[in-house]
Parts: sequence; structure tokens; C-alpha cells
Amino acid sequence: MYEIFNTAADGMCLIDKEFNIFAINNTLAMMLALDKEESIGKKCHEVLAGPACMTKRCCLIRILNGEKKIEFETEKLRSDGLHIPCLVTAKPFFGTHGGTDS
Repeated sequence: MYEIFNTAADGMCLIDKEFNIFAINNTLAMMLALDKEESIGKKCHEVLAGPACMTKRCCLIRILNGEKKIEFETEKLRSDGLHIPCLVTAKPFFGTHGGTDS
């Protein structure tokens, strides 16, 4: 699974229920000029900050409240000042076996 995740053309990340970044793929790291190893374990709102962070519009809060799919357009600001247009799609991930433990 991680080979597909890391070679996908779309930027992707996995965030746990406590807002910690669990995984970031190579594409997202390159797009946003992130250090993957530094990003793992940090809070998503610290690394992938956006206007919905820490509000009721936050993707994770909405998913934890039962939404199945969220899509919206936004811009992410890289550390070098470059604005990157993004289409964000957020869905719950239940692990490789479909359970709710991941």
C-alpha cells in the first residue's frame, strides 16, 4: 500500500483522530516543500494550516462528526512564500482491512 501511496500523482496525507500527521506522500511533500520526517507526528494545523483549521469547518472535525466526503478548493502557502492552489478531498480511512482502528 505505501508504494502506491508514495508514488501517487496526487498529494496525500493521513491524519489521526488527534490531528497528528500519520503519513505524508512524496507528492505532497514536494508540492508544499515539506520535510516528510519532520512533518510526521506534528499537528495537521501546524504543517498544513488553512482558514478552516481549528474551526467547525475543519475537515477532520467534520469527518469525526459523520461526513463521508469533503471537497473544496483552497490555497496552501509554502514556507518560501509560494501560493499553491489545491483541491482538497478528505475522506475517512479505516485502515487496510476496513476496520475502525486506524
